[in-house]
Amino acid sequence: MNQKAVCCVRTLQRLQRKTVHCKRYFKHLALLQNLLELQNKKRKSLSKSFCSHYSVAHSQKLSAMDSDSKIAGQTFQPDLSLEGVLVENHIIGVAPLDGNLGGKQLGKSKRRKPRKKKVSKSGLNDSPLSKASVDPSLDSPSCNKGSPGLEAFVQASSTPTDDMCNSGKSSKSRSQKRNYHSETTPSKGGIPKMNCNEYWPLARVEESIKEGTVIAGTFRISQRNYSNAYITSSDGDGDILIEGFNHRNRAFHGDIVAVEKMEEEEGLKREVQDIARRLALEVGNLQITEENIKKTDKKRGRVVRILEKKHSRKLAGMLKQYKNNAFGFALLSPQDSRLPRLMISLNDCPKDFLTRPQDFENVLFMAEVTDWKRTNGMASGKLIKELGASGEIVPETEGFLAEYSVDDSAFPEDVLACLPGEFPWKIPDEEYAKRRDLRHDVIFTIDPATARDLDDALSIKQNEDGNFEVGVHIADVSFFIEEGNALDNAAASRATSVYLVQKVVPMLPRALCENLCSLNPGEDKLTYSVIWTITPDGKVLEEWFGRSVIRSCTKLSYDHAQQMIETDDPNSLDWTQFPEIGGSCKLTDVYHCVHNLYQLSLHLRKRRFDSGALALNQPKLTFTLDLETGLPNGFGMFLARDSNRLVEEFMLLANMAVAHRLVRSVPEHALLRRHPFPNSKMVDDLLTLCKRCDIGLETGTSKDLNSSLEKLKNSDLPNKEAIYFALVSLCSKPMQLAKYFCAGEIEDVNQYRHYALNVPLYTHFTSPIRRYPDVIVHRMLTAALQEQKVKQGVQELKKVADHCNDKKTSAKKVQELSVLLFFNAYIREAGELRESAVIVGLLGSAVDVLLLHSGFVKRIYCNSLSLHKWKVSKESKDTMKIYWKDENEAELEADEKGTINKQKTNDGEAAGSTIGLEQTLQIFDKIEVILRSEKKDRSSYTVNAYIPRPET
Repeated sequence: MNQKAVCCVRTLQRLQRKTVHCKRYFKHLALLQNLLELQNKKRKSLSKSFCSHYSVAHSQKLSAMDSDSKIAGQTFQPDLSLEGVLVENHIIGVAPLDGNLGGKQLGKSKRRKPRKKKVSKSGLNDSPLSKASVDPSLDSPSCNKGSPGLEAFVQASSTPTDDMCNSGKSSKSRSQKRNYHSETTPSKGGIPKMNCNEYWPLARVEESIKEGTVIAGTFRISQRNYSNAYITSSDGDGDILIEGFNHRNRAFHGDIVAVEKMEEEEGLKREVQDIARRLALEVGNLQITEENIKKTDKKRGRVVRILEKKHSRKLAGMLKQYKNNAFGFALLSPQDSRLPRLMISLNDCPKDFLTRPQDFENVLFMAEVTDWKRTNGMASGKLIKELGASGEIVPETEGFLAEYSVDDSAFPEDVLACLPGEFPWKIPDEEYAKRRDLRHDVIFTIDPATARDLDDALSIKQNEDGNFEVGVHIADVSFFIEEGNALDNAAASRATSVYLVQKVVPMLPRALCENLCSLNPGEDKLTYSVIWTITPDGKVLEEWFGRSVIRSCTKLSYDHAQQMIETDDPNSLDWTQFPEIGGSCKLTDVYHCVHNLYQLSLHLRKRRFDSGALALNQPKLTFTLDLETGLPNGFGMFLARDSNRLVEEFMLLANMAVAHRLVRSVPEHALLRRHPFPNSKMVDDLLTLCKRCDIGLETGTSKDLNSSLEKLKNSDLPNKEAIYFALVSLCSKPMQLAKYFCAGEIEDVNQYRHYALNVPLYTHFTSPIRRYPDVIVHRMLTAALQEQKVKQGVQELKKVADHCNDKKTSAKKVQELSVLLFFNAYIREAGELRESAVIVGLLGSAVDVLLLHSGFVKRIYCNSLSLHKWKVSKESKDTMKIYWKDENEAELEADEKGTINKQKTNDGEAAGSTIGLEQTLQIFDKIEVILRSEKKDRSSYTVNAYIPRPET
């Protein structure tokens, strides 16, 4: 038996020597040696051959190993008194002789004197694995008592999952202290070193992409685990993992990269898995199944070239001293953990930084990356400007606007010179002759009460045959923007308006948005109209496209329209609360128009969802702001009502109608919008979760998914509202972003489809004031109606579509950051907030909760709570049992925190203490959480969530 075990260890050592670049296999060696030591202690003494081998492996420092190894230069001293094995601060359960699995938490040992920090000859600091092996007092709080068996073994032997890498204190230390992984080692000059490969020539990349050994995609760095990055696999089956700093090769989050598939490691992985199987038979009852091994397999790759730098290379962060300024530069630590640290020359730092660094501890700076050598673990940069105090609204907003390349500067003079020179501007007489005159129709706008850029209006009238003539009228922005001039170039560059909590960054100058193009009531305006003949049950009989001139009779808010919808008798309305009506129209005329539009919208909506449309409405947070300070004094969730859905239905109908017209008239050049199918692997994971929870979820088509969610909403399940809210959030994760594209660039028309709307063709036509693609579509529609050719070619339109996609993504991210910034500011002012939440994930040492009143997902780490221990079970419904400490003990520990390390038993309990209150948490349970705004390690304020101790 021992001879077989020795062979396992020797084989792994051979694999380590063969693959010095694959550092994750070094922990296999440590794990197996721990298992062997425990096994032999329990059964019988080691054979002479193994003892001699073991003494060589552990009595001396392992300096013979590769200098990049996580255990290089460390003395390996396993704690044989434990019934668990620590691998990178995680407990792997080991079966005792009786066959019962019982992983235990490592206890904390006392130390008389603090041990000095050791550095190996290779320059590596003590790694977490070596520290934990030598000093159990430094273990992480990951104390899941369940025995994960071989699945956990293989996970620990390959890539740490997000929950493993972020559980407990070890995860916070990773994100806050910004410890780079073992691939970056300090050099004699003080700069952490790494060893990235040279970028491949473009010709080689293109050839490898054709061969299938290299794929191109968007580079995504994990927000919670900085060492892992991903790109979407070309076959759609999950992601390709780019593990480690070297393999990322200086790519930034959002870049388009070429990734080489690392298939050569598959054979190595199989050898290690074979060793695990053989050792499992020797050690005892480790749970081993082919399914568990298969689930932990991950496709891996490495970046060989950055194809397109999408990230701006600008970042906001805090300036810190680096090793007492001994190396001539300071360190800029970015707010976003996915970005690299920058070396800033001391000559570029503020004058007082060297003498009074404490004055800059809370100051946010904007910096730009100037260089990043492939041998340096940090990039070089220069300071652009001092933004202001960290956590404040203005500097934080300026920081992320610059990082995501959102231009909020004033429009230059050459752009403003493209606007009409005289105000008020009047429509030329010849334009009236060219357009359909609709100024005498009952036309009105429905927008938010605070809106100033009104770009769409509605009209309806009933014909003698009982059918309705319904019109959607869109501001004719393309009339004012000459193709190729400075104004057009500025709009194309910005591509979209960006809506922040406190302001709007417009795509076009305000004179155009709020005056020339805005469909203000009582003013003649140039529009593009789509007019249908629709039956009372919502069937479209005819359609007309063309340029028109309108005069809106009133500006309704959504509240005004909602009151009309909810009131059967117009005479019962308080008309003094409504806006004035212009021209010959009356409020009762508008009232009947709104009612007729609403009835038609119900038929259109029903037909759309019967055809398979999917609605995953994500929560939208709104704030009320203090007029003097600009800080939030309240927040709530935006709820779509019938008036919102009325406008939505007719805007969707117009967009689909224009898309079909463009494909008929300019099939190669049509600028469309598609929504790809969701990520199949993430969908499968969601289905597995729902199956364990006995929730019927069908995901075959968008119609199946929507029907499943509606069935759940109308079911008699307890807590169904919270479960529905959670599932909508979970179902949104596999969804891919909708994208603009030129029809000529995609041969397969099936890829034109919009998954969520479940329609074959779709585009954007209804918001040209705030979206540049709509301006392009207006020009295309003009060419189609006049039977002219589109000026731009397919490749040029493809570039426009790609740029608009990038700007749309950036705008979405900036808007999310703005909402989060104001939410954090509100909690900071409130001090503490209690909110209802639903559990959406149970990890090894953490709980993910979805806040029901704000829509944010927060991760609660078990070690942040006053717990003795916790245990996760996923045999049926995901469950976590947590054991609270006695209140007196918790208070005492809080007083002693940071000064006393309590002796713990193998169960993870403090010596002499008793298990307190037990609480069971299950997936989709509704619980109450406490939100607090906290600042740690000189970073911005962050809202953290905690589970309150239940009352006995």
